[in-house]
Amino acid sequence: MKKLIYLIALVTCCSFLISANKKENFNPKKIGLQHVGNTNLWVDANEVSVLDYEEMMYSVNNGNYTPVLTKDELFVDTKGIEKNLCSELKDKSKIPLLGISRAQAEEYCRFRSWAISRVFGKNLPKQTFRLITEEEAKSVKSPDNNSGNCIGAINQKPKSIIDFTSNADEWLAGGKAIVNGKIVNDNEVNISRTGFRCCLEY
Repeated sequence: MKKLIYLIALVTCCSFLISANKKENFNPKKIGLQHVGNTNLWVDANEVSVLDYEEMMYSVNNGNYTPVLTKDELFVDTKGIEKNLCSELKDKSKIPLLGISRAQAEEYCRFRSWAISRVFGKNLPKQTFRLITEEEAKSVKSPDNNSGNCIGAINQKPKSIIDFTSNADEWLAGGKAIVNGKIVNDNEVNISRTGFRCCLEY
């Protein structure tokens, strides 16, 4: 009987270790990242959503994540931004986060690094999530931007980095942004139409 109990305990322990190791295996595709060409760059397939940002704020409000910005600085004023959407959307996971500042976008990318490290631990790449640079944007942006006069839901098309500029405008690193498919300075950005993505070198 004791041998049977010992065997059951051993099997249970081994199963737990195997599942834990599986959990720690980092796969960028499983967290919504798309590989860019022949580089080591992985970029969010879609803009960060309203729900994504709310998850960060939940961690901040519960004292789990300590941001660089204050809670007041993290507040996103989305009043009136709905008029930029093509249709009324209920699912927050499909609404691109608009009205976001560069600093808030950078904070979210820092949060992503923190959150993912808690899941994958030592197997997470040493690099952290960040905004994409101007040079990187030139290699991944679509040559044609068909965003039109309104912004649709994310995840409407098969996930592809080819659609990088086909929805909301994008914040970039280094005081730049993509507006109507062109790289411009921050002062040319209409913040009510601007979203963002994070990227990772892996």
